[in-house]
Amino acid sequence: MAFTATYSAIAPCSREPNFYRDLIISLQAKGAKCVIDSSGETLSKSIEANPWLLKVNESEYLELKDKTADTTEGIITLLKNDTTLKNIIITLGGDGSIAKIHGKCYRITLPKITAKNATASGDIFLGKLLEALQSNKEIKTALIEASSFAASNCLYWYPHIDMNDVNEIKEQITLEEL
Repeated sequence: MAFTATYSAIAPCSREPNFYRDLIISLQAKGAKCVIDSSGETLSKSIEANPWLLKVNESEYLELKDKTADTTEGIITLLKNDTTLKNIIITLGGDGSIAKIHGKCYRITLPKITAKNATASGDIFLGKLLEALQSNKEIKTALIEASSFAASNCLYWYPHIDMNDVNEIKEQITLEEL
């Protein structure tokens, strides 16, 4: 299973709005599984290419759907009814994440921690998730591992992962199939 991660918070000025969409189409035609972690116009154009996985935060997801939701339950309802892509992960900051993978929905709840800085946590989450999936771990295990690595990073002022923190957090994470 080969993954190609396509990241772009903002499309570079020299790129046409359809650049990432066209890149995803080209790569997936060659058998790659593309992942998009973006926002704004880059995200909306990239979705047209039907990437294998979308990873966004809740505000990016709501903007993409042109919807509002006041609660996590509202976002879960939107996600359950979303037929745009087969695989979507929505990170919820300290509240964990929700995921729809191959038609099954999951809610990942994190333990309460004293976060110092969340910089790079979304990227760490996605990197660890893809590494776990590449290693053929089941999706539930991959989501828990990704969440524990991302949460560990939040405990420090600068991007850092401590395996003692990861293991402690991992034991406190709950994963519920919705």
